[in-house]
Amino acid sequence: MKISLLAFPLSIALTITAVSAPSEKTATTTEAQTKTEAADKPIPKSSFSIPTKPQDGHDPFFPVSDRLFAVKTSPKSSPAPVVSGIVFNGISGAQDRRLAMINGHTFAEGEEASVTTAGGRVRVMLVALKGNVAVVDVAGERRELTFQGH
Repeated sequence: MKISLLAFPLSIALTITAVSAPSEKTATTTEAQTKTEAADKPIPKSSFSIPTKPQDGHDPFFPVSDRLFAVKTSPKSSPAPVVSGIVFNGISGAQDRRLAMINGHTFAEGEEASVTTAGGRVRVMLVALKGNVAVVDVAGERRELTFQGH
């Protein structure tokens, strides 16, 4: 009787374990099927569009802002500005290394810098210095400036 009482709980425990635990083969097959199904599904692409009117949506961070709906204009290409006010102020330096002063800034040949003019700051590059003539590139436009020195 004692043996049968001990055997009964042991047999129940073994039966429960056998029924509740799936076999390793079944677990491996299920994992493989899940991986295959995941690989077959295409990855969804996110797409975002900027609303053009308040009915289409709003900025979630600034919901009362109307900056998204402002009329957007494309930048128009404008011709190069006509630069005036470039003055060849003087020549200095040794004979083999001449320097030109343009609008108060000293340039060596090949040097580029921004100078102040009546219309604002402009990029100027000294291309060459020949005697009292300075060949400069001003905002993409090549010019020859003559020094009217004393």
